[in-house]
Amino acid sequence: MRAGFDPSLPWICPTCGGPATATTSGPPGLQCPNNHRSGLGSGVLVLCEADNYAKSFGKEWTLHSRTQIDKFNGTTISRDRFFEYTRWPRDLRGQTILEAGSGSGRFTQVLLDAGAHVVSFDYSAAVYANAATNGGSDRLTIFRGDIFNIPFQPGTFDRVVCIGVLQHTPDPKRAFLSLVRMVRPGGHLAVDIYRLAAVSLLHPKYYIRLLRRFISHDKLFDFVHWIVPKLLPIKAAVRRIPGIGIPLAHMLVPVPDYRGRLPLSDAQARIWSELDLFDMLSPTHDHPATLRSVRSWCTEAGLDDLEIEIVSKGWQVVVRARKSAPPARDQKFGN
Repeated sequence: MRAGFDPSLPWICPTCGGPATATTSGPPGLQCPNNHRSGLGSGVLVLCEADNYAKSFGKEWTLHSRTQIDKFNGTTISRDRFFEYTRWPRDLRGQTILEAGSGSGRFTQVLLDAGAHVVSFDYSAAVYANAATNGGSDRLTIFRGDIFNIPFQPGTFDRVVCIGVLQHTPDPKRAFLSLVRMVRPGGHLAVDIYRLAAVSLLHPKYYIRLLRRFISHDKLFDFVHWIVPKLLPIKAAVRRIPGIGIPLAHMLVPVPDYRGRLPLSDAQARIWSELDLFDMLSPTHDHPATLRSVRSWCTEAGLDDLEIEIVSKGWQVVVRARKSAPPARDQKFGN
């Protein structure tokens, strides 16, 4: 059955929180005993409102649905980043994995290629791009839903991954704990979040985001497409200034430049630069977290085998952990 979701999963109703049944007869969808029902849109189970804080990502990944997918750009950039961040086995056959914030499906493809059964969701319309790219697999369930209201019984998944998402939610800690709740005891979690520290406050995105006040959301993508080709040569020239060029270029020309850094053509690298600049400017929410905060979340969640790593030249924090298994009960013998 390829209606975009697996009816055998332990679904719960996103409206009332009670057990829900995935139906495949008649109009496919999700329903509960309280007569709450959710249906499909373009083959994807829709469990949230269409107009929400993540709508900019829907536009971005609809326009560039294949740009960062390895099998279309001819690289292993997404695969390499995924396994660098998660440090999970390359063979995930037999594992049921929740991917929170799929975007167009760059990491969904990686998980499917590793043999996993994948449940992937996004709050934005990017899910439709993911479904178009990866939806032919019988090991993939895709739905459009809210990270704060994930429609499954706690402990459903062997592994949960969330890359590039937490900072763009209204409450990163609450989103983090919502993801932990989905991991089975003894299962694994891998997430990242922007880092809040003195060095990260120097990131130019925190002052260029002021441009959002002067450019309408509808015109922002066109503005980015127009300005990036003009900024990239300036950045390259500033970087050549002896001694101070690299940090000066980072501060004064706030556009990433992937030419020569990633195995992409110049045209591909320019588009990746546009996407990253759009990611700096467009999100409704941008909430980095301190290292201390992230550690406190992990302590509250009761995670074991904890690894917290600062990556991306200090701008991001990656968390890898295992969810604590409940203590074994002592056996009791009869008289």
